[in-house]
Amino acid sequence: MEKRWMHPRVFAIIVFILATMVFAGPALADDLIPVQFAGTVTLNGSPADGSLVEAKIGGIVVDSYVAQMSGGEAWYSLTFSATPGTMISFWVDGYFATQTDTWASGLNMLNLTATSPTAVELASFEAMPLAGGVELIWVTGAEVGNLGFNLYRVAQGEKTKLNSALIPTTSVGDMGGAAYRFLDESALPGVMYDYWLEDVDCQGATTLHGPVSAMVLAAQFEQLVNNPVGRLDMGPAQLDLAQLGRH
Repeated sequence: MEKRWMHPRVFAIIVFILATMVFAGPALADDLIPVQFAGTVTLNGSPADGSLVEAKIGGIVVDSYVAQMSGGEAWYSLTFSATPGTMISFWVDGYFATQTDTWASGLNMLNLTATSPTAVELASFEAMPLAGGVELIWVTGAEVGNLGFNLYRVAQGEKTKLNSALIPTTSVGDMGGAAYRFLDESALPGVMYDYWLEDVDCQGATTLHGPVSAMVLAAQFEQLVNNPVGRLDMGPAQLDLAQLGRH
């Protein structure tokens, strides 16, 4: 049988194509280099615990992470591959974080902050100390799309939610506002507390307001403040304040 040899030029072309497939392929893949971003994340000024944090390149999500609390802060960690110089945007529960960054190799620490629009216009938020606790009073100017409120108390770094269920709005869908009161009966005398008010809209977005501060009054001092010209109950002894200064 007569052997047929491949033309040298054809053979050279095939070798070149094979070499391109072997060496050029990995070279292109090497352009996508792993990168990691991590840090704290806040939404509307408070730790975004449980919020979905996303990294996007060109509007496409390249990685996502549900923020978790640690040491009083909400943390995220994202790992993906990108090419050097790529612009990366970050989103928290669908809201754009004000921080953007470009690709950099290795671990990049970047704290994220995002804000969701709110339909609540808060006119005032006050904490009034009483003998039996602290009364929280807030007034809204408008509550379009608002679902309700949560109240938080902070003392010595410890945060406590005061309401067991969402405090419902009284003017949902209304352009007007409303007035609200809540008595914190668990506050202890002699302790200075910071109070935060959180509004929750119908989409689940939240906004934090505050803080306002107050300390529970001793019963006798509250009586003196509220009745300065009356009688101060001192127990068995009674002191008529109106008689002070008379001889």
